[in-house]
Order: sequence, then structure tokens, then C-alpha cells
Amino acid sequence: MRVETTVSLFNYFLFNIDCNKRRSCVQGEPFHVDSGALGFSVVMFCIGASAAAIILVVRRFTPALGMAELGGPRVPKIITGTMLLSIYIAYVLISSFQAYDHIVVNF
Repeated sequence: MRVETTVSLFNYFLFNIDCNKRRSCVQGEPFHVDSGALGFSVVMFCIGASAAAIILVVRRFTPALGMAELGGPRVPKIITGTMLLSIYIAYVLISSFQAYDHIVVNF
């Protein structure tokens, strides 16, 4: 997937695009930028956010877990915090591996 934009004077100063190397800046042609790992990263974020929301809802309505989202009894609170932190770390690691081509996904 490619994202197209027209390079303007604003983009030139904002992103410091070297127009001497890119003739499309001078001629007014579209400047193509590959989307890279954006789609995969968005999908991974949505999966992680859904998992975190499910964890909080289950924790909120389960008496064994203290019927609290982030507070409540000490052991369930620590377990929930560890699970949420693990989801975040997994998201960062998987997205990084995909961005650096250790995981190859084509979408």
C-alpha cells in the first residue's frame, strides 16, 4: 500500500526534504511514501486494547477478583497489573520485530 501526498513548501520546511535529490519536489509530482508497518501495528494495537478491556470487564464483575477494576485485593491487583503490562510489552516487541523485518507480514 502506498500513501500519496503533494509536497508543499510547508512539508519541505517541516520534514526537511532535500529537493535536490528528489525531482518530484520541483516538478510538483506526487511524493510516494510506503506505509510500512502501520497496518500490522494498528491490528496489534486493537488486539491488545481489546484484551485489556476484556480483562478489566472480567475483573470488574467477578467476585473472586474483588469486583474492582484496578483496586481491590492485593494478589488479583498484582496479577492484573502484570497482565496489562505484559500486553503492552508484547505489543511493543511484536511491532518492533515486524518493523525491523524479523517478522514478515504482507498487509
